[in-house]
Amino acid sequence: MPTGYDDGAGTTWVTKGTINDGIWTKTDAIVGESDPFATLNGLPCPVGSFCVGGVTSETEAGTYIDQEEAVETGPTCLAGYYCEEGCSLERPKDADTSTYNGNICPSGWFCEAGSGATTGVQCAAGRYASDGKEGLQSADECNNCPLGKVCANADVTDAQATLLDGDTDPGITDCLEGFFCNENTATDGDAVPCPVGHYCETGSYEPLPCEKGWY
Repeated sequence: MPTGYDDGAGTTWVTKGTINDGIWTKTDAIVGESDPFATLNGLPCPVGSFCVGGVTSETEAGTYIDQEEAVETGPTCLAGYYCEEGCSLERPKDADTSTYNGNICPSGWFCEAGSGATTGVQCAAGRYASDGKEGLQSADECNNCPLGKVCANADVTDAQATLLDGDTDPGITDCLEGFFCNENTATDGDAVPCPVGHYCETGSYEPLPCEKGWY
């Protein structure tokens, strides 16, 4: 937030002096311009900011201020959303991020209460977001990679997680032949080698015993 305020008509009002908290001082204009606010002490502190002694500061990352005349940094950003510095909406879903400085937590990530733009957490390796769902609030909402699959990408869908054996997707693949995969398998290297006396076809989630006379 700049220390001055551009009224859109070519006049810049600058912060000057000390006034009541929650008010943004506007008492000086550029030389040669008239001051329609000359009879006022200032204007309400804008949303997304708080004002102390006439000085404007953006609310901290992980918080928001959705009302004017705030005198301190705002309440904690809600779980499922992230708030950058100067966030001005409680639930900035589908908002212009550049205008409101926040948005819903993106698919494949979860945002606990108080998350800033850089503090959201990606679903752990071997887990994924359900059908590209946005606004996850905790790690518990990330789905487990299903048995017999390898989930290398947290942003995959339920449909991709139930592909038939032999089908592949950049984010999720079948367990390799000769191995079996438990839940939450994140890489081919995490797969378990098929034990002696058993066989594991592509996409296996448990070893199957060889028939008598086979090995």
